[in-house]
Amino acid sequence: MTGITTATVLNQHISGHEANYQLLIPEQLIYFAGHFPDFPVLPGLVQIKWAVDFAKNISGHSHIKQINRLKFSGLILPNTTLSLTIHFDAEAGRANFRYHKNSGNNDRSITFSQGQLLYRD
Repeated sequence: MTGITTATVLNQHISGHEANYQLLIPEQLIYFAGHFPDFPVLPGLVQIKWAVDFAKNISGHSHIKQINRLKFSGLILPNTTLSLTIHFDAEAGRANFRYHKNSGNNDRSITFSQGQLLYRD
């Protein structure tokens, strides 16, 4: 299967142990095929993989031991622009991530998913 396998990074800001990425989720992603045929949604497993990949930029880790506090609360559809915010706590060996976007109503943020990546016990 060929096609696009990652989001388009429109903007990024990395400062110390914090990172924020503005992402465009292109409709050509291979992950939309069959998930679901009449209503494409970005799979949760893909969101986790991208969080791990982007967190590596501030954590230096590519392998996680556990995922905690994982919550999916909104559907990410094709052609959605959103933010991925990551905070790495080196002392605790964990990174918190959150996919979200500004709703436009009083600067409220809509959260699509969030979780915690643990790198050690």
